[in-house]
Amino acid sequence: MATDFYVWRRPLDFAPPLDHTWVTTYQPVATCPPDASLGDYWYCWGVCHETGPGTNGELLHYGVGDLERAHCLDTPNDSDSHAGIPGFYGEYGVCHQVANRMLFATEGPLTIKGANGWFLSYLVYGWYGGPEGNWEERKHQCGLAQKAEMTERDLDEELLEEALGKGFQPAKLQELAEIKDRIRVARDQLARQVHSGQLTVEEYARAVNELLTDTLPDLAKLVGAHKAKAVFGVEPGEDVVLLDPNIAQDEDKK
Repeated sequence: MATDFYVWRRPLDFAPPLDHTWVTTYQPVATCPPDASLGDYWYCWGVCHETGPGTNGELLHYGVGDLERAHCLDTPNDSDSHAGIPGFYGEYGVCHQVANRMLFATEGPLTIKGANGWFLSYLVYGWYGGPEGNWEERKHQCGLAQKAEMTERDLDEELLEEALGKGFQPAKLQELAEIKDRIRVARDQLARQVHSGQLTVEEYARAVNELLTDTLPDLAKLVGAHKAKAVFGVEPGEDVVLLDPNIAQDEDKK
C-alpha cells in the first residue's frame, strides 16, 4: 500500500549537535509516546520526539513508499526494533542506519542524507549497517533484493564531488577508502572488547566518539579545513559525539 513517509531530524543534546533521525507515516507527532492510531513511528534506536513548531524536531525529507515492505524491514511503534541490525547499540549501526534501512521501501529511496553527521556515521557503519551479509539477507526477506542501491564507491564519489567539485583528484578516493578502513578496523577491535567484558557499551560509545574526534583532522585535510563543518557537521578540534552515551548506558543496564 502506497503511504506517505516523513524523515525527521533532531540535534542530539550535546555540542556540537549532530542529528538523531527517525521516521513516521504522519505529521506532526504531537504526543509522546506516539499515538499508534495516527500511523507508524519508527524510533530508529532512540526515544520518542515531538515534531512541529516549538520543538527541535525538523522535517528532513518526505516521500511515498510501500507500507508493507517498510513493516517488513522494521517494526513500527517498537523502540526495541532496529531493522534487523544485530548486536549492541553502535556495534553495527545507529539511528542513521536503522532509518536508511526501513526507508529502502520508499521511492528513490529516501535516506537520512543531509542530517548533521550523516557522513561520519557512514564512515563508521556504511549506509545500511550490519555485519557482512546482514543487509542483503534483510532485503531478500522483504522482497527487495533486486532493488538497486548506491555502492560505497558511489557514495564516496558523491561526497567528494559535493565538497571538491567533479574535477577532484582520483587519489582522494583512495585516501577516503583508507580512512574508512582504519575507522572500521578500530571499531571492530573496540566491539570485541565489549564482547570480552573489557569495555561497557557506554565506554565503547565514548571510545568510538574519540576515534572520530581523532580522525577529523585527516578528514578535514581530505576536503579542505574550510569545508569540514559543512561536510561533516563538526569543526576540526571539536569533540565528535555520534554515539549517544545515554543510550549506551541504558544498554548496559539491560
